[in-house]
Amino acid sequence: MLERLRHHPAWPATLISLFLIFYISYDKRWTYSPIIEWDVCNYYSYIKGLLYEGDPYLRLWNADTNRMELYTYTSSQSEKMTGGLALLYLPGVSVAHIVASLSPHYQDDGISLPYRIALQYNVIPYLWLGFYFLYIVLYKVLKRHWPVILALFTLFFGTNLLYYSALENAMSHAYTFSLYSIWLYLSHEWLTKPRIIIAIAMGLLAGLIIWIRPVNIVLLPASLGLYWFLRRDERSILVWKVLPSHLLWMAAAAFLVMIPQMIYWKVTSGRWLVYSYGDEHFFFLAPKVIEGLFSWRKGWVLYSPVLLMLIPGFMALWRRSWKGASIFLAVFIVFLYVTFSWWCWWYGGGYSQRPMIDILPLLAFPISTAWMLIPRFVLPIRVLLIATLTAMIALNTFHVWQYKNYLIHFDSNTRRSYLMNFLRTTHAPGWWEALEAPDYEAAKKGLKR
Repeated sequence: MLERLRHHPAWPATLISLFLIFYISYDKRWTYSPIIEWDVCNYYSYIKGLLYEGDPYLRLWNADTNRMELYTYTSSQSEKMTGGLALLYLPGVSVAHIVASLSPHYQDDGISLPYRIALQYNVIPYLWLGFYFLYIVLYKVLKRHWPVILALFTLFFGTNLLYYSALENAMSHAYTFSLYSIWLYLSHEWLTKPRIIIAIAMGLLAGLIIWIRPVNIVLLPASLGLYWFLRRDERSILVWKVLPSHLLWMAAAAFLVMIPQMIYWKVTSGRWLVYSYGDEHFFFLAPKVIEGLFSWRKGWVLYSPVLLMLIPGFMALWRRSWKGASIFLAVFIVFLYVTFSWWCWWYGGGYSQRPMIDILPLLAFPISTAWMLIPRFVLPIRVLLIATLTAMIALNTFHVWQYKNYLIHFDSNTRRSYLMNFLRTTHAPGWWEALEAPDYEAAKKGLKR
């Protein structure tokens, strides 16, 4: 009984969820933040505009004089962001609507305090599902319990997933993390026993992933890499035979999910397909991968150094299956290239590189295999490695605390400003003067990026 419980996939997900419930309840972010702000205003405009006002042109934004206040205005164009995330908001919005409707203190208008509180907790069930299914697929592929558990906690506490799960968790990234985890699980199930029902489920999920953030379509081919990590007796001989027909089922299901967005575009712009980002675009001939990973401004590895585990992790994966590892690595490289080819490679204000959260479920495989390497060393080296990795995870957690308390800037960090506040709990004199704000207008033109 105890052995079965120890290996049950629910307990890591449950521990993380309990941590989030405790922290969100303790922090009460809705007392000092509007919750619905910046990009979330774009996503939530679908809720407020379509469900509450019946107006597809209605938009939300924060008042300049008081960020805690929201105002509405009418636009003549389609909403900039696609609406997939609004669909995932609905459980929390529904609960909040019941509370607001029964309370004499709040308006049931979609944006009063109960709705903002609900958005903070809404992500937790999705993250529980994400970690639950990610554990299952990792364990089925790697056959090791503790390295997988350690990898899950490493991803959560050692990367910017922590910040976008506990604080700015109405953004899309924690949701996409969970959806992509389930996608990898369904991919494994289909590879071991191809069935049309699983193919349709994968298509619906792929459609939702794309609907939330279209560029994440580049993550989906990683499924093929899983095939080469299966034992020969686990690989279904039907995979390659049924692949073409099942891909059609997947594509049809994905298209079905996208129909509401296409109808919205047709109503608001007269076209079935719309590029809604205006003068914002990619610079594919000038990607900023090095800056995105290592810069003082927003370097993903700089702020989450435990990601260095990916190097030995991918090497260990390569030894298990060079075909599978090469597909995983190719998807990772393409994702890096596309992500950091965007004109604003630092992605505005935020902690570290938030788009990189979306690929973390795939990176859980090399992180797990990196943990599997540690027992091979003699005890003193083992202790040193564990202590170093623990310190790296702790540093990311401290960075999150610093960012929340304005000791790390949202877009203007420099080498000098970072080092001035390194491991500090109060601002160093001259810190503000050490910042260097990016030139957004020049960056849109490909200059000063």
